[in-house]
Amino acid sequence: MKNETIPLESLNEAKQVDEYIRYWYALLNHRWLVLTITLVALTFSSIRYYKMPDFYVASARILVHKLNETQVVSYNEAAAPQSWDPSYYETQVEIIRGLPVCRKVAKSVNLAEHYHSASNEIAAQILRAKMVSRLIRNTRILVVTVTDSDPDWSARLANEIATAYIDEARQDRMFVSDQILEWFPDANMVRNSSPDELLQKIADDEIVQKLPTVANNPTVKRLKDEKIDIEARIQELLGRYTPEHPQVRELTGRLEYIKNEIKAQTEKITAALRASLEGELNVSNIKILEKATVPSRPAGPNRKKGVITFTLVGIAIGIGIAIALDSLDKTIRSDEDILGIPGVPFLGSVPLCVLKKKVASAHELLEDHAVSDAANTLNTALLFSMPKGQNKLIMLTSSIPEEGKTTISYLIAATMAKMGGKILLVELDLRKPSLHEKLNVPAHKYKGMSDYLVGQATFEEIVVKMEKPANLDVIFAGGSSPNPITLITSSAFDEFLATAQQFYDRILFDTPPSFQIPDPIVLSNKMHGIVYVIGAGMVHKKVALKTIRKYNFVGSTIFGSVLNRVNYKKHGYVSYQRYYGKYYGGRRKAA
Repeated sequence: MKNETIPLESLNEAKQVDEYIRYWYALLNHRWLVLTITLVALTFSSIRYYKMPDFYVASARILVHKLNETQVVSYNEAAAPQSWDPSYYETQVEIIRGLPVCRKVAKSVNLAEHYHSASNEIAAQILRAKMVSRLIRNTRILVVTVTDSDPDWSARLANEIATAYIDEARQDRMFVSDQILEWFPDANMVRNSSPDELLQKIADDEIVQKLPTVANNPTVKRLKDEKIDIEARIQELLGRYTPEHPQVRELTGRLEYIKNEIKAQTEKITAALRASLEGELNVSNIKILEKATVPSRPAGPNRKKGVITFTLVGIAIGIGIAIALDSLDKTIRSDEDILGIPGVPFLGSVPLCVLKKKVASAHELLEDHAVSDAANTLNTALLFSMPKGQNKLIMLTSSIPEEGKTTISYLIAATMAKMGGKILLVELDLRKPSLHEKLNVPAHKYKGMSDYLVGQATFEEIVVKMEKPANLDVIFAGGSSPNPITLITSSAFDEFLATAQQFYDRILFDTPPSFQIPDPIVLSNKMHGIVYVIGAGMVHKKVALKTIRKYNFVGSTIFGSVLNRVNYKKHGYVSYQRYYGKYYGGRRKAA
């Protein structure tokens, strides 16, 4: 028969499916946590959103054309289509939402009273936060949107912002054209003045005479030089003659003529400047295209969407925490975790079983089909793990209490007895015995190992024969001992081992937990091998490793490990549970 190799892709796909299943059952294991976080998110969001007041949104539209910054243009030229300049319009968007515009609006409508703020400056900042300006793509239309709890105020503020923006643009019209900037001697004076203020300055003759366009004009310069020369000649003649002298009168007439020419030339130059400034005042490249109207219904909050969003976020957080907790859980929960421990063969697992009776004997566990099959599997695996001649003395231990080692000890012993051969189960947990509880036997009905080891009972007196199964005998712990380790290292215990091996095919010892109690470590050198019982989800991997290293250090043989109390449903072994549910007709009850 030809061997077929499983493709690597199939193995990877199977591994990925296992991961998804693990995540799914991690959610199931932490379903109450996920549900709690979801309900908290739902409750919080419902209270928050239904307490939030309604808000209204109103928008005004503004048409903006870019003016040529180097020359004064007419209205028709400003309104004509021009080349697209994204930076210009982005600048206008920022100007609209700037504090100067917001301050004007706050002052004009006394916004501090509406916002219940201390001052209009604070109200302007609040308005800026509640206002949005944007440019409609591939157009020259700016949209100003204002949000407010009052529908009338939302529309009013949007329109006031549009008006204030136009006023701001009019006052700072393109920072005054570059041509006009060259006409004034002080550039800072121009930058800090509006066109209205510059017109007033032009009326001042002293400022006009300082204008570079006037002072550097060749005609004006020639006339001023001639004026200075005539004034000097008149002063010289007045030192010798009276003002009525013909020469003085002639030069005086010439001086008046020169002054009039200078004035005429200056007015001709300033007229062009005045016309340019007046043109900048009259031309508008901005207009309100569409005023904001009072909204008829609130724009938000969208309570339904908000609650759903918060709830979904709560679910996502719950799922994330559940998966994180599952990933952070370093306890041994499945056979994959045990297989990762080197030098410890995995014998099998025993499912978690809940009996209908509150108090039931351990042998009733074998009536559960899944437990019975698991015990048979353990027994078979154990028999194959033990070398010939070194398979009579078997010790069962765990790392911590309550992992179920006593129950596993009985299950393996009972299963071995059913298969034939004489089996002895010895309780050596002299510190905290519990086998009598598992078998529903009164605590001090029988003498036990401690009585034998101190010489108060014989071998025959401590052996208890079980009715079910017939080939199983049990020795209980007996009375408590203050120093159990002294008893198990005594010569009496060695005699016990020698005697027991003469009458029994297998002898199983239920010993204390090994992580902090030294008894099992000392006892292990007298045994042929160890069965290490691990409670699913109870022992951290590091604890298990430390326990195993202790036995490796003293040279003990570990036959294998058993994973006890496995909740197949919890850890995703659905097919296993479904198999038993169908095969045995639902006679099993598990949790």
